[in-house]
Amino acid sequence: MVKKLPVSLNNGKKRWELYDDVEYDAFWKDWDKNFQDKLEKYLISKMLPTRGLRVIDVGCGHGRLFECYRDRFHTVILFDGSINLLKKALNKYGKSRDNVFFIAGDVNLLPFREASFDCVLMIRVLQHLFELENTFSEIYRVMSRAGEFVFSYHNKQNAHRILNWFLGRETDNPFSQKSKEVSPALVSHHPAYIEKGLHKAGFQRPYYLGAVYLKQIARLREKILSRGVSGSHWARFMGKLWLAPWMIGRTRPRNRPELMLGSKLTGLLVCPICRVSVQDIQGTYLCPACDRKFNIQEGILDFRPY
Repeated sequence: MVKKLPVSLNNGKKRWELYDDVEYDAFWKDWDKNFQDKLEKYLISKMLPTRGLRVIDVGCGHGRLFECYRDRFHTVILFDGSINLLKKALNKYGKSRDNVFFIAGDVNLLPFREASFDCVLMIRVLQHLFELENTFSEIYRVMSRAGEFVFSYHNKQNAHRILNWFLGRETDNPFSQKSKEVSPALVSHHPAYIEKGLHKAGFQRPYYLGAVYLKQIARLREKILSRGVSGSHWARFMGKLWLAPWMIGRTRPRNRPELMLGSKLTGLLVCPICRVSVQDIQGTYLCPACDRKFNIQEGILDFRPY
């Protein structure tokens, strides 16, 4: 079972400290979560571009989704606030590849120049955030023209919660656009609220697939069928009606510059506070404006701003 799962998002810790010791490997090995994992990976693979120059997995954790995009992009960046989780990802996926980079930082202060990416992936991150305006603005800033933003969130207006509300088992109105912490460290967002935030940041209206499966059907399918992923057949329907507990969306930014070219990581990096290009000085990245230093720890670039 998962250890040290945070009991609240408001315990005084920095954002990246909340999940530093969570054993996500054990979390996804749980029987029910294993079906969810297979379904999410299948749907995300469908949503992601088949090829591109540069992708960043924001909130990558221990690298659960790495296989979904590893061979589709020239440069891959795994980004998370937790050094410990990034170490797990590095040990599993990074040591034999020279086009994969591991960077620690804050999702609201991304250490990259404008238009650095033609694909941004952000899965199971928005559920940990109440205020999304800065997050969407940062994603928009680092995206290029015609880039793809693939994301997910926990849907407040899912069919199960709607039914419980009508039956009087749920007091919070699932049709209200106000986000709600429905369980410890799990924030549920309404799709209309997400769309408003995306539009304000500069994104187009998203297309959705809904991630939901029925346990009984999943178990039966596992016993008698070897093909297909449980829940994949109704994903488009559940996404269109906003009824799935987990929504996986894809959208594009409006009015962005062309993608920055080049293969060197240093050309993309900026100070997360000053937005000034950093200088690589013997393995340490220095901001010439504020003199902040960002070090490399066991193969991980630490660009956390505080």
